Amino acid sequence: MLDFYTLKETLKMVAESSNDKYTYTANDIATLCRAGKLTPFFSYNRYVAEKIEILHGNTGEYYEDFSPHTITPFNGYLTSRQLLDLLDGYRDSIILEYAHNDKEHELKLVANNVVLGRLESEAYSPYSSDDAIKVTKEQLFFKREQVQNYIAELSEQLSQQTDKLANDHKQLSERTEKSYQTTIGLLLELMTTPKGIDDKAPFHSQATIIDDILDKDIQGQRKTTLENRFRDAKVMLADAKKKRPKLN
Repeated sequence: MLDFYTLKETLKMVAESSNDKYTYTANDIATLCRAGKLTPFFSYNRYVAEKIEILHGNTGEYYEDFSPHTITPFNGYLTSRQLLDLLDGYRDSIILEYAHNDKEHELKLVANNVVLGRLESEAYSPYSSDDAIKVTKEQLFFKREQVQNYIAELSEQLSQQTDKLANDHKQLSERTEKSYQTTIGLLLELMTTPKGIDDKAPFHSQATIIDDILDKDIQGQRKTTLENRFRDAKVMLADAKKKRPKLN
């Protein structure tokens, strides 16, 4: 299994995991890099020179003038902050002379295995003009582990959002049901309460209302069902009356 994804593969995987219609671009990947979620790398297979800090035997301090390096072959992936310019679209390519490994050590890119140890004050440089390399956006890679971790984090966020929406919908449904039951209770009370010139109610009782509904023979409106609904409605109405604010 490959340890790195290309930029194209990374964009595809993030888009598929986001579960929305947003089109992810290299700029979005740059944002994730700045947030510490991802790190851009480029493939490198030549030599690197790493500075050696040498302590002075007498003073116990590091030498300031002399900076020897060790040159070793390198076949792997390196990174640089300048790679973000490619993702942001500021440049089509960049020329790198220095880069970092995944341990944050700065490395000098070297084309050939030459003996290196020089005074900083000397005018000459043992590095050749071919040491620097050009990197384009198409040559960028991203650690598989980082991409998978971000996708897992994104999936967890989506799951939490889905659960919240479901819970909000449930609460809304419960509030709506209570509101409907209160309305039914009010109508039932109005239809069975004497009122008017002759001081008569439209219906003598709840049983009369149920009988009239049953006469219409509507599916789902059976006696037991209606009795239970009216009972729940009256309970909900009584509760609502208790909670209404008292007028001073």
